[in-house]
Amino acid sequence: MNSALSFWNLMAYDYAGSWLTFADNQANLYGGMRTNVSTDKAFKYFTSNGATASKINMGIPLYGRAFENTNGIGQPYNGIGPGTIEAGIYSYKTLPLAGATLFENKTDVTSYSYDSSKKELVSYDTPNIVKMKTQYVNDNGMGGTMFWELSTDKKGSDSLVLTAASVLGSLDTTQNHINFPSSKWDNIRKNMGGGTSTTTTGGGGPTGTPGSCSGVDAWNSATAYVGGQKVTYNGRLYTAKWWTQNETPGKADVWTDNGAC
Repeated sequence: MNSALSFWNLMAYDYAGSWLTFADNQANLYGGMRTNVSTDKAFKYFTSNGATASKINMGIPLYGRAFENTNGIGQPYNGIGPGTIEAGIYSYKTLPLAGATLFENKTDVTSYSYDSSKKELVSYDTPNIVKMKTQYVNDNGMGGTMFWELSTDKKGSDSLVLTAASVLGSLDTTQNHINFPSSKWDNIRKNMGGGTSTTTTGGGGPTGTPGSCSGVDAWNSATAYVGGQKVTYNGRLYTAKWWTQNETPGKADVWTDNGAC
C-alpha cells in the first residue's frame, strides 16, 4: 500500500476514552503501560512493515477527552461529562477548564488537566507537549503533522498548529492541483489562490463574469462532457460541473454560466 499512497495520516489519538474502565492519556507519545498503545509504537510498527517514514504525518488532537469522578490517571471513573463537541469531548480552545490544574509528563510526552474538587480529568495536548511531539517528527524523518480539527485550535502563542509549524521550520510549498470551478467555497473555486473564480447559483438567470469563447466548441446534444469542460451556447460560455449529455446549457444545473462571450 505504501507505494500507492502519497502520505499516511497517523491518527495518533483516541488511545483512551469512554470504552476504558479507567482514566488515561489519549495521545501519549511513549509509555502506554495500561493500554499498550503509544504513538512511538505505532510509528515503528508502520515503518517496520514497509511504510516510508517521510510519508507519515503524526496526528495531533485539538480536543480533550474527559473522565468524571476519578482520582486521576489510571484510576476508575464514572461518567465522561457534557463536553463541548459531544459528550466527553472538549474543544482544545476551551481547555483547561476553569478550576483545573495542568499536568505535563515529559517522559511519556502527555498532558492533562485535573480538577480535584470536581474529580474531573481531561486528557489533551498543550503547546509544550506538541513541541516535543514535533521534535520527534523531525528527529525520525517523518513527513509532518496533521490535526483534528482546525476550528478547535486557539489563536496566538497557544495555537498548536503554529507551535508545530515553528518546530518543523520549513513547510512544503507544493501547489494544489485542484479544479473545482463550481465549488461553493471561494478559495476552492480559485484553486487556493492559483486561479480565477466564477459565480454560480442554484437557479434563476445567468450569472458570472464575461468569459472568452475563443477556441471553445459549441455545445452538441450528442456529445458527452465531463466536469471542467467548456462549451459555447447562444453566445455564452458554460462549464460542465460533472458528466453530462443532452442537457441544455442555461437550463440544466449541470452547467455553470461563465458569462457572455
